[in-house]
Amino acid sequence: MKKVLIALTAIVALVALTPSTASAQATGDVDVAITVNGIVILYYYDDVSINIPSSEMALILGLTGDSIADTTFGTVDAAYGGSALSVDPGTPPTGGNPTLPGTVPLTITNAWAVRGLMTTASSVDVTVSTLVATLDGPGTTGSIGISSLACAPALSCTGLTPTLATANSGDVTMDLDFSTISNAATFAATTAYTITATVS
Repeated sequence: MKKVLIALTAIVALVALTPSTASAQATGDVDVAITVNGIVILYYYDDVSINIPSSEMALILGLTGDSIADTTFGTVDAAYGGSALSVDPGTPPTGGNPTLPGTVPLTITNAWAVRGLMTTASSVDVTVSTLVATLDGPGTTGSIGISSLACAPALSCTGLTPTLATANSGDVTMDLDFSTISNAATFAATTAYTITATVS
């Protein structure tokens, strides 16, 4: 019994004399950089149908109520043919020969809009380019010519600074040539013009 107690005492003494192991750790700071690339969103109408009412076409031709009926119906004796009266003033009331104009400006207001997520040094330029020179009618009805196609908003088409929350918008303008059409019809073209938004 005495030997066991001595051995136990020796073990306890040995543990007490052994130094404790310290906790090891290492720390380091990390820099993080996330690059967000810009994006531009272009909104546009990919199908535009324009109707010109007859009253507006009369204005384009320079016609008014007076010029359409500019011949005075004078005093003419009526003739009775046995069953009905008839009156012939002699000449039909035709005025001057209206000529279809070669240049009529057209503005498509609010034809496009852009939003963007860009750097403070960036801006957006919007351009409009034509792909066809005419809007063709069916058969032999002729064509409406397109020229001077351009981007023309109220402010500018260049140096725009839209954000995702605030869009910039603008117009498309062009000159129309009606001089070769011969009938009332629908004149059209597939992909008449292209709108491009470029970040600069």
